[in-house]
Amino acid sequence: MKEQSFELALEEARTGTIDARKNRDLRGQLSFLSLQLSAFVSLGEFKKALDIQSVMQQLREVLLDSENKSAIEGLQAEIELVRQSRTLEKLEESKQLALAQAERENLQTTLFWSISLAALLLTFLVWSRYKQRQQTIILRREVRQQTLNLQEKNQETGKSL
Repeated sequence: MKEQSFELALEEARTGTIDARKNRDLRGQLSFLSLQLSAFVSLGEFKKALDIQSVMQQLREVLLDSENKSAIEGLQAEIELVRQSRTLEKLEESKQLALAQAERENLQTTLFWSISLAALLLTFLVWSRYKQRQQTIILRREVRQQTLNLQEKNQETGKSL
């Protein structure tokens, strides 16, 4: 283009456009089409320049749609990541609640068995105290009876002497 060889520039731009199209390089296609547009304008072929301008506009729209689609996909991926993060947080909270519930139930079970054991020990102590008291009453009666018997024998022995 700098050497004013527009025909050669046009041919190279067409080749570049074809290669970029094969490689699905939209930016490359736009760049080469822009060169073709400049060459056609320089050659005075405005109809062809207008056609190139139309194709360029379509490619820009496709490129913009592609970029928008990529941006939307990126945002959707971020949203999904946040959603999964929140789900994990909720699962962690549920896990913590379940652990707390299990610990509470464990404490309740331990408390129940502790109270049961304490009640059993208390019952045993009360029963043994009751039995000891009864044994003491029986022994006192026997001692009283034996004392009375000894007193009677002492009195009989004292009268005989």
